[in-house]
Amino acid sequence: MRKVQSPSLSGVSRVLFSAIVVLLMLPMAVYGGVAGAGGPAVGEALRFDNPSYSPDGKWLAMSDGRRDALYLYNIADKTVVEMANSPSGGYAYNWAPDSTRVGFKRLIPSGQGALPLQVPVFFDIGTQTLVSLCPPVQRAGVPSLAATGQIAFSVDEELRIADVSGTTLKTFALGHYANLTPISPDGTKVAYNDRDDRICVIDLATGERKALTSDENAYFNPVWSPDSSRLIVSTVSGQLKVVEISSGTVHELDEGDSPSWGPDSQTVFYNKVDRVPSVKVNSADLCRIQFDGSSMTNLTRGSGVQAMAGRVAPDAGKMTFVSLADGELYEAPLIRAAAAATMEGPAGVAGGKAEAGACSLGAAVKLDVEGAGLSDMPAAVLDSQPDAQAGDEPIAPEAQTTISKAVPYLHQVYDTPDNFNGHSACGASSAMMAISYYERLPYWDVTCSSPYSHVSHYGRYVCQIYSYNGYTYNIAGRDPNGNWFYGGFGYIIQNNWEDTKGHMRDYFINHSISSSVDWSPTWS
Repeated sequence: MRKVQSPSLSGVSRVLFSAIVVLLMLPMAVYGGVAGAGGPAVGEALRFDNPSYSPDGKWLAMSDGRRDALYLYNIADKTVVEMANSPSGGYAYNWAPDSTRVGFKRLIPSGQGALPLQVPVFFDIGTQTLVSLCPPVQRAGVPSLAATGQIAFSVDEELRIADVSGTTLKTFALGHYANLTPISPDGTKVAYNDRDDRICVIDLATGERKALTSDENAYFNPVWSPDSSRLIVSTVSGQLKVVEISSGTVHELDEGDSPSWGPDSQTVFYNKVDRVPSVKVNSADLCRIQFDGSSMTNLTRGSGVQAMAGRVAPDAGKMTFVSLADGELYEAPLIRAAAAATMEGPAGVAGGKAEAGACSLGAAVKLDVEGAGLSDMPAAVLDSQPDAQAGDEPIAPEAQTTISKAVPYLHQVYDTPDNFNGHSACGASSAMMAISYYERLPYWDVTCSSPYSHVSHYGRYVCQIYSYNGYTYNIAGRDPNGNWFYGGFGYIIQNNWEDTKGHMRDYFINHSISSSVDWSPTWS
């Protein structure tokens, strides 16, 4: 089990760090079956995610539910081919503007105990071959493709501009590693995150660099408009914005994720999710908004379909999305305002009378992608993939564990004793979730009053003295109110937060759970 290295953290950073830690520590099976391995487990239905139409509208690319495998669906003859299958292969990918190639990144097992190597590649649809853009490296980025034929991707801290043969045409030093470096469709600029998580652009002709964001927010995932004039950007806090490249004007959109452009470069589509954190999703809807933040429309309000990852077709006449209810792909017509205004009741996924000037989705049809006959990659594709380093035994992803029961949830504030301020106990609380999953400790009940009276089985272990396996957790640490507490909290933050990663590792080992720290990642 691995924890991520970080510098000295405080406040929100500590919360984010511990959230990452617990995700890496717990057995993972987001969709059931084996996590980290491509394809569904035996007897498991194939789920989908991250669909995207080709610019010519003839193809639909999509990932499996874990975003490992990447598929290509022929809309005309309804056949499917698997383009690749490796951990996170379907997390991010990019279409070439001429619809002939799809760029993405593969992870290659590199040897026992070592992290996978990374290879930027593109899938050539005409020849159905996978073309590597460089040998396997420790860190590479997701390739993006321009109408000019140029391909942009990062290798460690360097941005490379290559042609379709993989020949490097230009390089730019970024000063840090950036995974997403999308090239504008017209091939003139590349957007990326700088060291301070600002969104910047490089002019590929002059090398001039320009920061487009300058406020206190951390930004990521720049998405070019089809006409190369604007970028959608996301903040870590979940806000969507549009930046005008020429003027630097920033338009506030809405809270949401998974943004994409309409073909007119004026319209943005995105997801909006209402959830009870760590409990349930109340609703998941597709929304449409103008690039300047005006004319927001919820396309699926009240439908109950739990729509995610929506993408509009190049002719703006339909959308494809994934339903959280069953993990299947659906397609629905996008109804224009004039027609939508006459709708009095639900039609498929659309519900209620549409507002004037709004759009809605019509009746949705499930795409039977799995039933279309999922083909394995052609031999030519397999032959062109880079091999692991000579002499190394392939390794399986570390998180190959099937969850057979629910992981107990422990809220660091609401599920710990009332006299303890748990706002800085994210590490101990997430660690106790893993310990309780493995049933190392008996219930030690405490009645908590917020947000309503309830019994917490494990909250006292977070902050009170207890003994287990010959060790007594009586090291004191101050909570945000300045009061001294013990248990897992005091143990992990001992000596003024000197090494929360190492102490959390030892905390697991003391409870007879294997754990180690990976010290190799840099902050970037």
